[in-house]
Amino acid sequence: ERLDTDDSPDLVIIQVYITNARRSYELVDLYRARGVHVCLGGLHVTSLPEEAAAHAGLPRILIGFESLSTQNLVATNKSQNHHYRETINRLSDLGIMVNGSFVFGLDADGPDVFERTVEWAVSSGLTTATFHIATPYPGTAYHQELAAAGRILHQDWERYDTRHAVFRPANMTVGQLEAGYRRSYEQFYTWRNIAASAGRHDDRNHALRHFAYAAGWKRFEPAWNYLIKAGQLNRMLPPLETILAGKGQPRTLAEPTGLDLDEQPRGPDQGGAGRGTGATGGQAPRNHCCTLGVSVRSQSAISRG
Repeated sequence: ERLDTDDSPDLVIIQVYITNARRSYELVDLYRARGVHVCLGGLHVTSLPEEAAAHAGLPRILIGFESLSTQNLVATNKSQNHHYRETINRLSDLGIMVNGSFVFGLDADGPDVFERTVEWAVSSGLTTATFHIATPYPGTAYHQELAAAGRILHQDWERYDTRHAVFRPANMTVGQLEAGYRRSYEQFYTWRNIAASAGRHDDRNHALRHFAYAAGWKRFEPAWNYLIKAGQLNRMLPPLETILAGKGQPRTLAEPTGLDLDEQPRGPDQGGAGRGTGATGGQAPRNHCCTLGVSVRSQSAISRG
């Protein structure tokens, strides 16, 4: 399939597979040379971050660890390899900050899952973490499974937001699940745990960027919300990009976008991802700006080109 590359998007999103990696990097180089912001994803990027970084930078990466339980991963048709710490250390050595994503409430989870997950995330040196309550979206195998067992609590779709338990968990109460979810955010983003996680890095500059990023976005979240509402966020982007990149010059962004294009760690009062048919996906964090009027180009099937 031939692609029209004479366009002028604000953002290009490419999911990289091993069979389309070469073509993907050609497109990355093309659009970045025009000053377009490019986002890469996919297993190939996670497996070979050095290769991807040579083309697209890669200051931050989101990894869906989902669960530390092998039983949960098997039940949700996940096939991640379990060399989690090795992967995190490899990315850290490259100066890449890692945002880990976790899902609570799957059938192997008990009341102790929250503290165990936070402890693991901190000791692994994750820069940020996002937590979610497993959510059985209508039309998925997960929803059918829970509905057949009589475990769906209601059909109030506004609460199917990965912040509320809309089913009866197997090994804890609804109250324990929701309280544990909120507590995980509170515990992970304490000053003590931010410092402990940042201290896991051998490189001092990376540790400082880690601390600044996690503390700046979560401990001062009310200030960011004010800047967003006041329309002043773009004024802060150049110095922030300079600090987080650890360089003298900020990365080139598409102009003008009026958007914060990087996914920031969300809090328990913000939307997120939930379990569908063995995969996670969901709405953007509430503290993101509106995407209306922005040209976004996604190329996830470019191997045919």
